[in-house]
This record gives sequence, C-alpha cells and structure tokens, in this order.
Amino acid sequence: SASPDGKSLLYETDAQIYVLETEQGTEPRRITIGLEPRWSPDGETLCYLRHFRTKVGIVPAAGGEPNLLDLKPSTWPAATTSGWSPDAQTLAVVADEEGRSVLTLLSVDGTQRPLYEGSDPISAAVWSTDGTRVFFVENHPPSVGYYISTEPVVPSVQQAAVAAMRRTDGFR
Repeated sequence: SASPDGKSLLYETDAQIYVLETEQGTEPRRITIGLEPRWSPDGETLCYLRHFRTKVGIVPAAGGEPNLLDLKPSTWPAATTSGWSPDAQTLAVVADEEGRSVLTLLSVDGTQRPLYEGSDPISAAVWSTDGTRVFFVENHPPSVGYYISTEPVVPSVQQAAVAAMRRTDGFR
C-alpha cells in the first residue's frame, strides 16, 4: 500500500516486509519479518502480523526493533482502514481469546485494553474521525449488528481537550 504521504510503498513478500521510496532508482529497505503490514495515518509506524498470526508487531516505518504483542487476531484490519486511530497512537484489533471475539485497543507502547467482548465474530473496526469512538460489526447469524463503542476510547484528559476545542470552534 502507498504511504499516507504517497512517497513510499509498503509491501510484503515471502514473510519479509519492505518499504520502497517512490523516487526512481531507490532500493527496497527491509523493515522486519511479518505479514500484512499496515501504515499508521501519520506514516511513522507500521503494524503487522507475526509468528503464524499469533502476535501483532509494531515497528517504526524507518525500521528498528519491533514491539511484539501477545495477541492472536481473529480478523486483521483491511489496508483501506488499517485499524489505526487518527492520531496514530492506538490500533483496534479483533482478537480470538478462547473462542470469544475481543475488540482490543493496542497502543504503540504495547499497552492493551479490551473494549468489547462477544461470542459472535467481530470485524471491521473503524475509528471515528475525532478518535473518540470505534465502530465495528458483530455477526449474529442470520443477521449482522453494527455498533459504536459506548465508552470513549481516549483518556479523559484528552477527551476534555477535544470537548474544549469543540466549544471554542462553536461545535456542540
């Protein structure tokens, strides 16, 4: 996939993740070992799958030591949505924990927080544009449920700042 600024290409081949600059004559730069890499919205960080899809890796786009998190994803965000929060600090991933689907928030520092748990498969986690909520789908055969997180997904200090900004901009 193209980086958010359109200056780099992120791809994976033979379980090797590479970044290639769009400048003519540049060579691919190997970043790490893994599958299905995704750009963060700011293009500074990559997430990917590792160890037979039983771990999530987070690594700087420039390369470096990856942070491997013990989380077995049951679904992985699509390249078009990537699962990243707008501020590129948190990733929404659906994990499989003993047959239950758990929508988990992963921060770039490795902190994990379960947001929602259900017995039916969860997928398609997408963030609100202000980063305060996560939308997701839960498959209830023979129907499908569409949900919005009921608890805010950002720290209360950050929520207060967002609320103050809205008040000063004339939003309610």
